[in-house]
Amino acid sequence: MIEKNVNITEIDTQYSFLRIQNKKIEKDLLSSIAEKDIKEPLLGIWSNERFILIDGFKRYRCAIKLHINQVLCRELAQEKCDAFISVLRISNDRTLHILEQAKFLKELC
Repeated sequence: MIEKNVNITEIDTQYSFLRIQNKKIEKDLLSSIAEKDIKEPLLGIWSNERFILIDGFKRYRCAIKLHINQVLCRELAQEKCDAFISVLRISNDRTLHILEQAKFLKELC
């Protein structure tokens, strides 16, 4: 798995529609990131020299608001389907809303 710092402008957010926004959680996260920086890498896949974001949209939006130019990104898998399955597995440890799980499954099909 590749992990490296990526310029925020090189991140593709085409799968943002799969996630539900929660302004309260995002506001709290913004405060935390402003104080302590981003603790976890953004997760996704590499495609044509761009990083396609699959998990970490709140962190991404916070980075934009805080004018953070580079963020740590980690490759989940080499293929989109494998990356989606990884996110669904991660959701066992973190809360992934049932509607988000359904959207991931629909995208897999």
